Parts: sequence; C-alpha cells; structure tokens
Amino acid sequence: MSRPANHPPSIHILQINQNDDHIAAEKTIAFLHRFNSSISPSDHQLILLIQEPYYWVHGSPSCPKNYTSFYIHTPASGESKALKARTLILCPQSLTPQIVGHFSTRDTVMVRILFDNRAVLLISCYFPDKQNPANQLKSIDPAIRCDTILGGDINLKHPLWGSPSVEQHALLVEEFALSHSLSCLNHNKNAGPSFQSSRGSSFIDTSFASYNLCSALLSWEQLPIDALSSDHTAFLFSFQGSQRPLLPNAPSIINLQTKQNTEQ
Repeated sequence: MSRPANHPPSIHILQINQNDDHIAAEKTIAFLHRFNSSISPSDHQLILLIQEPYYWVHGSPSCPKNYTSFYIHTPASGESKALKARTLILCPQSLTPQIVGHFSTRDTVMVRILFDNRAVLLISCYFPDKQNPANQLKSIDPAIRCDTILGGDINLKHPLWGSPSVEQHALLVEEFALSHSLSCLNHNKNAGPSFQSSRGSSFIDTSFASYNLCSALLSWEQLPIDALSSDHTAFLFSFQGSQRPLLPNAPSIINLQTKQNTEQ
C-alpha cells in the first residue's frame, strides 16, 4: 500500500456489516488504526461505511480521534419505539465531511466529502431482508448530484455482484445504478460470498462508484470472512486523486448544500 509521499492524495474505504457485534466493532477500529499507520502521509485516513453497527452502552458507536461519526436514529413517535440507526459512516475530518441530513435515514446515511477538489457523496445503506427496495432507492435518488460511492448490505442477489442467481427486486438496484452511471466494484472480481453463517452463504453485499471515479480506482479486495469477526466479509477499496484544479463551475460541498436548501 506504501507509495511515494508526494503522490496525489488517495482515499481508502472499508465497507463492513458488523451485525451488531461488539467484537466485530472492536476489530474494525483496530483494523482502522493499523491501516492508517501503514499508508502514505499524503493519503487521507480510512473511511468506514458500516451496516448494522454496534452501539456501546452509552448508545453511540466508537469514533476515533480526528473522525466524525454520522448516523440517524429514528426517534420515538406515539406508540412507536425509538429505532437505532442501521447504517453508519466514520469519516476523517480532513475530508471536511457534511451529512446530507435531508435525505439520510436510519437505513441510508449520506455524507458529502471534498476529495480531489470535487464533492463526492458517500452512501452507507442497508436494505431490510425480503422487502421491496423501491422506496429506499427513490429516497436516495435526489441526493445523487455529484460523483458517488455507495456501499451496502442490500440483502438481494444478482450476478452483477457475484451471485449465481438473481432476485426480481435486485433488478431495481441494477436499474438504479445504470440511471446514475454507477459501476459495481465487485463485478468480475472472483470474490466469494459476502455472507457466511451456519444457515449458508450468499452474495448480498456490494459496492458501487460513479464512472468518473472508477477510472481512479486503485484496488478493490474482499477480506477473509474471519478478518473482522463478522458473518459478512469486508470490502477494502481505494481511489487515487489527481490533484486536478477546481473548475469554476465544478460542484462543491457548499454550492450543492445551497442548492439542496433552496429546493426544500
């Protein structure tokens, strides 16, 4: 992973479903610290896209120094109990992260960062098992106004992300990706099942990125199933920056946020 210290800054992303397990949460943070100590000083620290995170007794996830955590709990309403967020993003503050709160939910948290002089949207999503994802995809749709990186446990099977079979609802995800020019990063990677338990195994986790970002993809790999003590495998991938100048009309975090506010 080491490269010359003067190369354009890269971003590195770890995607993992922790299955609400404290050991998986501890190992994820330990992995983050080891990884950050191994990369070039010019690179940004590791971003975490987490599904079904573990919350400690105080009700919050672990958040390392110089990081910001982003998640949306659903508050109690009437007879409905409060519901903990099922998605989480931990982002280094060097990327000036800002939550896209108007579109984020407990199952889809979205954060804009500034990378390579452009706004990039990070999405961590969890699709509940055996449910039609149409409404959730519809809620994500208006937020994608810039290059996007999406990682999630979508609980759906499709050959696009390695499954030998396809589910009808997975076709909606494929159509969504095509409509937003998103490429599946674990397509044709010869990766194994992303979920393994005593009940069997399946391909239900996937990563997507905008076509513009895929040209800068440095690597994508699937970690061993026991690496972080979860029943889901983790994905680790990186994008190389180009140190390109900021174009006068290029979208930034500030003007994207302003556009969002004026449309509300």
